Amino acid sequence: MASQSNATQSYTCALTGSLTHDPIVTPSGYICSRKLLLTKLSENGGRDPFDNERSLDESSLVELATNYNNNIK
Repeated sequence: MASQSNATQSYTCALTGSLTHDPIVTPSGYICSRKLLLTKLSENGGRDPFDNERSLDESSLVELATNYNNNIK
């Protein structure tokens, strides 16, 4: 039986390479900072920054749970 850890899971933003506290996953599987990705989408007309032929909106993003964002809600 595997044991579970209470360690904080950290995620790296595919856009910046930096750790993110508000991770989301795009339909194509990229993990990004929610705030940064939404800014990029507003700047480029809703085009996926990883696949310029795909449109994205906030409803197609999946939020990843972290200890950080669970503690601030």
